[in-house]
Amino acid sequence: MREVREEISQIQSVVLHSQQQDGSWRFCLESSPTTDAHMIILLRTLGIDDERLIDGLTARITALQQENGAWKLYPDEAEGNLSTTVDCYYALLLSRRYEKKEPRMARARAFIRGKGGLSEANLLTKFAAALAGQYKWPAHFLVPVEIALLPPSSPISFYDFVGYARVHLAPMMIVADRKYVNVTADTPDLSDLYVNPSIAPGVYPHRLLERFTRDGQSFLSSIHEYVLRLPFLPGLLHELSLRRLEQFILARVEADGTLYNYSTSTFFMIFALLARGYSLRDPLIAKAMSGLRDSVCQTAEGAHLQLATSAVWDTALLSHALQQSGLPASHPAIQRANRYLLKKTATYVRRLENSQSGRGSWRLGLFGLQYDESGYRRHDSGLARSTQPVPPG
Repeated sequence: MREVREEISQIQSVVLHSQQQDGSWRFCLESSPTTDAHMIILLRTLGIDDERLIDGLTARITALQQENGAWKLYPDEAEGNLSTTVDCYYALLLSRRYEKKEPRMARARAFIRGKGGLSEANLLTKFAAALAGQYKWPAHFLVPVEIALLPPSSPISFYDFVGYARVHLAPMMIVADRKYVNVTADTPDLSDLYVNPSIAPGVYPHRLLERFTRDGQSFLSSIHEYVLRLPFLPGLLHELSLRRLEQFILARVEADGTLYNYSTSTFFMIFALLARGYSLRDPLIAKAMSGLRDSVCQTAEGAHLQLATSAVWDTALLSHALQQSGLPASHPAIQRANRYLLKKTATYVRRLENSQSGRGSWRLGLFGLQYDESGYRRHDSGLARSTQPVPPG
């Protein structure tokens, strides 16, 4: 037992020495290379020649490639992930560091085609390909933009989607409605990733279209009936819907320029702004890119764009773990962590979006938030435990 206590004491010391002055713990939130691919796509699309960053991003992407040519969405995925592999294949070509004839690219291409090709990739990957003119936009997106005009009190509302979904869906609805395409001199030809033609399913698999055709008619009818009652011509309604979605996005831009502090939603936000007529050098887009750059961390493999920053999660979990290991709640490090977490919770409560939606009721619960300087985030189950003393035994 003495050796166990000594080891615990050493770990406690390491953790305590890594605490920040504001009471938080901050570590790199490592995830799949999809976000790294997104960053390369944005840099090339916007004409930002940050070759050092691209070097770091491509280093991590290539380091994570498997022997079979695939990339994984999560470490213990069996063979690899089709969509992640498409994203990485596209980004490596776009980076100007690799050509299709190279062995690693040939292995990736064989894996993609062996899994059914680009037509079988997920929705986000097809959107990224469609934005580059490498996939056919569907005639209509599953969620019509007019849903943005429905009030929260209606039977069906945009606010029926959870917050995380809304901030991704809003920019995706705009680019899909506009069928926006941005092709540059660096845009690679991805036609060799097709096994079946892309025109048949659009951005959706057949099975999703069939299910929606069967089950979604009442959904579309409800929207149509409400919109017809609005005192506007159809063309004006459509533009008003797009403007409402744009306003929804801009109202949720964080102090660092990102959309809700997620790199994935920020990726689609930038393309949505371009689709709405913003210039490549617009201050909003420049600020978003600055926020994404600040979210890049260095890993053993190379540079990595975090999906989101995790300071609040890290702080809540480590504070709880330290107390479980025997550190008293009165310890200065625990008190500093508590103050940091409670400050973030107070900010979250002041800006709690659901309290403004008019849908149902809410009460203060257990919060775990993502970090940003202005910041509010999701609810989770870690914070309340971390700010209370751990009972003995």
